[in-house]
Amino acid sequence: TLDGDGDILIQVVAMSADPYLRGGIKPGGGKNPGDAMSGFVSGFVLASNSEKWIPGDFVGAATDFTNIQVLTKAAQAKTMIWKLTGFLDAEHLSYGVGILGMTGSTAYGGLIDVLKPNKGETLFVSAACGAVGGLVGQIAKTQYNCNVVGSCGGDEKGAIILDKFKFDHHVDYKKCDDEAAL
Repeated sequence: TLDGDGDILIQVVAMSADPYLRGGIKPGGGKNPGDAMSGFVSGFVLASNSEKWIPGDFVGAATDFTNIQVLTKAAQAKTMIWKLTGFLDAEHLSYGVGILGMTGSTAYGGLIDVLKPNKGETLFVSAACGAVGGLVGQIAKTQYNCNVVGSCGGDEKGAIILDKFKFDHHVDYKKCDDEAAL
């Protein structure tokens, strides 16, 4: 049951297992045995005492990795929480921790707000087969018509960025011994 004004009850459907989480489970990392891991999640509202949320709304948040949880008004004020309703359907709720979550905002913000590429420029993307790098290259191709060169290790990852992500060129950093090889 929801006790406080503004509280919501959510069901978590997807959790983002990001590399930074590893630090929290190492000795001195802030987590104790039995503590819930926390990170980016997406799901939907089951019940609401909030004017901002109604049952059925899709939600993204930085919170505990638990299936069902109450987010009090105070907890919502202390964390990142965003409405996904209208941006996706129930089948694609995992996008709330990917393209519409931290990964997508990092790629978009870094490319659009920081780098600000010009149409047709050549863009070099490191870690091009990773979640953020792959999105950066795809946004640069589709929105700025950039010539995208992606760096990643191995032929398999190279094929992914060329065939699936539509990068223009692949540099296998594992085969480059020095700057001249690039």
